[in-house]
Amino acid sequence: MSQILSAQGYEKQFLANAWSVQLCAIDKQNAHELREIIKLNGWPLISTHGAQAAHDAWLVAQHSDLELQEAVLRTIKPLLAIKEVAPRHYAYLADRVALKKTGKQRFGTQMECAQGRLVLAPLETPSLLAQRRREIGLSSALHEKSMDEEAQC
Repeated sequence: MSQILSAQGYEKQFLANAWSVQLCAIDKQNAHELREIIKLNGWPLISTHGAQAAHDAWLVAQHSDLELQEAVLRTIKPLLAIKEVAPRHYAYLADRVALKKTGKQRFGTQMECAQGRLVLAPLETPSLLAQRRREIGLSSALHEKSMDEEAQC
């Protein structure tokens, strides 16, 4: 990453593309392994496997294809009630899936690039955002909005 950031012009683009290709291959392999883990053992529960394992599995799901993301959402939704999944993980993944399918998110967890700046991605019923965030256990304040106002993308 430091090479990409310090490079200029064509070299910067070349290095960024090469890095992107490597990340895609890693994400694909991780998604395959997560599918196998879920098939054999179910979702990594916080009480059984620890919060870090649950977090790591969620990160893989966040960066996987829509099919796996939807399967993970179906798997983890009932686990919210018994506190075996971090509500934050469910909200972030649900928003990512919703944006792919409908173009709008429910919990206000996702950002997008607009005119070179990071902004909150479109919301489904913005007037209900604070209530939805409270119900899922997220702060009503959008910490994503506290990002550097000058953040470029």
